[in-house]
Formats: sequence, C-alpha cells, structure tokens
Amino acid sequence: MPPRPGSPVDHCLTSFNQVVLPHEAMLTGEHGCLADDGTFSSSLGSPRKRFLTAIRRVTLGKLCMSAAALGASRAGVATAVRYSHHRHISGPRKGRRVSLWAHRSHHGPLLHALATTYAMNALRRTAVDHCADHDGTDPDAAHAEQLAAVTKGWTTWKARMILIECRERCGAQGLLPVNGIIPWAVDAEGTITAEGDNLAQWAKTGAELLLAADTDDSPAPAPAGRRLDEPAFLQHLLHTAERQHLARARARMRSAPRTDSQSRWNAAAPAALAAVTARAERLAGQALLDTARRAHDPPARTLLHTLHILFALDHLQPRTGALLSDGHLESTHVHHLPEAIEEALHSLQDHALTLVGAFYLPEEVLASRPIANADYQAHFDDPAAHWNEATEH
Repeated sequence: MPPRPGSPVDHCLTSFNQVVLPHEAMLTGEHGCLADDGTFSSSLGSPRKRFLTAIRRVTLGKLCMSAAALGASRAGVATAVRYSHHRHISGPRKGRRVSLWAHRSHHGPLLHALATTYAMNALRRTAVDHCADHDGTDPDAAHAEQLAAVTKGWTTWKARMILIECRERCGAQGLLPVNGIIPWAVDAEGTITAEGDNLAQWAKTGAELLLAADTDDSPAPAPAGRRLDEPAFLQHLLHTAERQHLARARARMRSAPRTDSQSRWNAAAPAALAAVTARAERLAGQALLDTARRAHDPPARTLLHTLHILFALDHLQPRTGALLSDGHLESTHVHHLPEAIEEALHSLQDHALTLVGAFYLPEEVLASRPIANADYQAHFDDPAAHWNEATEH
C-alpha cells in the first residue's frame, strides 16, 4: 500500500484469483470444522458468533493499541509539563521573568490532560487484568471483550486530544519532530482505526448496551447535602449520565417505525454512542478511584483522589443540565461545579512534576527531546550537534 505518515508499517493487501485450496488447508477450531467429506460443523449457533469467535485475537490487539496511545499520551504530557516549568517569559513587572507554568491559562489545560491520562492508565490496567482472567470460553468472556473495545476506543480518541493540547502548549517547539509530540500524535491516529475502527466497535457496543437488561434497580440517593468532592457521589453521577443516555436511546428506538430496522438503529444510535462514551468515563473514573484507594502513601493517595475529582467533574460538567432536570443535582451543585474544578486545579498545580515523574518514562526518551530538559536553550548554540545526538537516541 502507499506510504503513510508516522512509524513505518509494511501494510499490504493480498488477493488470490482462481486459487483452489483443499479443505485440509482451512483453519478450524471452536468456530467450525470441516470433515473429510467436506461437511461443516460448529458448536456455535450462528454465523455471527462463529465470526466473532474466529477473530477473538483482535481483543489482544485492541489492548496493544490502547497501550501505544497511552504511552504517547504519557510522553506528551510529561514533555509539555517539563517544558512549561523551565520555559520562562516576561513577568508582570519589569525585570521579572516567570515560567509558563505560572499562568493558569497554560497549566490548566495540561492538568486536565494529566488527570485524563491517569484515568486512561487505570482503565487500561483494569481491562488487561480482566481479559487475563478470562480465556474466551467462560461466560464473562463477552464482557471482557466489550471492556477491551470500550477501553481501546476511549483511550485512543483521548490520546489524540491530549497530544493536540500538548503540542499547542509547547508553541512552535511542539511542531519540531525532534521534540517528539508531532510523531506521537501521528502514530496515535493509526491506533484509532487499527484492530477495529473505533466508531464501528462503539456502534457494536452501543447496540449491546441498548438491548441488554438494566439490572441496576438501586434507588437514587437524594442530592441534598452531597458534596462535589465525594468520590461515591461523583461516580453515582457518572453512572446516572450513562443510564440517561441509554434511556434516551431506548425511547427513540421504540418510537421509530418497527418495520425498518435501519431506521430504528439510526434513531437510537446517537444516544447509544453517547452511552458508550459515558460508560468509558464512568469505568475510567472508578479505575482511578480504586487506584487511589490502594495507595499506601498518604500524600500519593491525596493526589490521586484529587485527580479523580478533577477527572469526574470535567466529564460531568457538560451533562449537568440533564442531571439537574432529573433531580440528581441541585442548582447549588451546578453553580459550584466550576469553582470545584478550580479548587482541584489549584491543589494539583504544585505537584505536576511529581505526577509526570511517576510515569517512569525511560530517561533516554526524555533526554532525546530537547524541550523536555532544562538546558534545552543551550542546544541552540550548536543545534546540529544536539540534533545528531537526539537522532542517535
């Protein structure tokens, strides 16, 4: 196939014309077998089940794509945060210089990206553990495959947004390939469509959620007296947002003409896809909260809890209208939510270097990215020498 930007991959299309294979050459397994007389048999009940079983190895590929996107996000955020701390500009008074990080307009977007990256990391670990516990034959295998699809779609789409933000926060320096962010962003594009196109995977998952029985019949807690820094309350709101989208999708599907299945799906699809997004956010929030609860070091636990608050509020903010109208939020919550976000940002502002340091990126990676290092300006005295050094890395 024609070359594409990013890391080189030898993609190709292979076709066969008038090639006859004996049945012994056919791959067989749980999904189907050919006997010596050519009789086909399968333990699975439908062609769709046979197909999904045959391509089950794609589940592992989804987790690999998620890992690649997550790695790019962590490296991009770490580079941008480090650069923001040692890049100094004119301050508010003559003769005074301040770091880019000192500006709320600069560190705010990067802290949002940092919180999302931590949630991405926690969700992917949960998905990997869950898939490792299920070999594809037990009853919970379908849930593991669905979780892998949700994780892959959400993390790869989020990686694209995070890397765009990091590139902008590094200014023109972010455009230079030697600083890494642009190559990582280009590679992240490939993860979005590899091992199952995200939109197609989420349409499948949305249909599954739409047709599944709602087993959560627990009463909704009253919002009176609840605070926006309560983890359990925030997770309840994320779960409620997911159920609201599903209820809307089911209502639209019921109201569409029953004689036309395509029209019924088209009517329900936007809300069903929104429900998949909400599920990913809810699961990522829960995974991050579980990570915080397992932390043994009290300061680390506090930081992780604050990251969870920021992440949850970020993703609840666009849904406050529906949550308020259905009685899950009070007007005081809606009014206070922007201030709660600012409080979380303020609490995290002085700990960003610690948080990106916890990514444990290989030092040789950061050393090869000029703007990730405090002495990057010195390299402009002899840029050719440094570019050669970076190329060797």
